[in-house]
Amino acid sequence: MRKHRSNPPAVLERQAPALEIEIAYPTEDEVIGQPWYTLQVVSPGARGVEVSIDGGNWNPCRESLGLWWFDWSGFSSGAHEVRARRISGDERPAISRRRRFEVRLS
Repeated sequence: MRKHRSNPPAVLERQAPALEIEIAYPTEDEVIGQPWYTLQVVSPGARGVEVSIDGGNWNPCRESLGLWWFDWSGFSSGAHEVRARRISGDERPAISRRRRFEVRLS
């Protein structure tokens, strides 16, 4: 009797996790009431992070404690939006969802 030899299970390639980037602060529809604010971005393993406010230039963030920060000042009252992008070497930058917030200065 001939033994049936089963084929070894297929080896599945492990896909790298999708690039992740999320704006933690400001929160959606947050109201900022002071003339300065520090934006916080979460992007584990990023080599760099930049933010764009109101569709303007991309500004580099600083990394500390595993988070990315951007100190913002000199802004005006009104509706604003921010996007963040992750820089991770040769890969195409990942861009966050738009985050809308409002500034109300007295």
